[in-house]
Amino acid sequence: MSYGDFLSQCVHYDAPEDAIAGVELAFEHILNGVPKTIRVQRTWTRSPKGGKDALDVTIDDWPDDVLVKTWDEWIETMLPLGKFHRVIKQVCNIERFQVRTESAIRTHCFCALQAFCRLQTMRVEGLIDNLYQVSRQLFVSVIRQFILQNLEQPSVA
Repeated sequence: MSYGDFLSQCVHYDAPEDAIAGVELAFEHILNGVPKTIRVQRTWTRSPKGGKDALDVTIDDWPDDVLVKTWDEWIETMLPLGKFHRVIKQVCNIERFQVRTESAIRTHCFCALQAFCRLQTMRVEGLIDNLYQVSRQLFVSVIRQFILQNLEQPSVA
């Protein structure tokens, strides 16, 4: 499915043909030592022009055209999802499981995310220099600890 088709499907089926759908995210970020509210808005129609959505970014309610033009690079610097994806696959072994039930898959994914969070915490606290420094043994111990902690407390998934 193309991105344009995906956007078309995200417009309510009962909405008028010219309806505008969208999503907006506002968050606080420190810029030059000053807290600023950044608001990101993506909008589209049932037949998005060029198969794309429109992006608007404001900082403290002021449009920022430069940030709109460099959004992909800026957000990748702020939230390096490519790095997260690589680490969660290579270090936390998220793809290395042989289970088929939904509950087991959710448990495995949760454990892998918890391992990633613990690795990030260790990096921030200066216990490790990078996320690849710790071997598979950390992952095994995190899973063991998680299972032991949660044996008495069944989770609702």
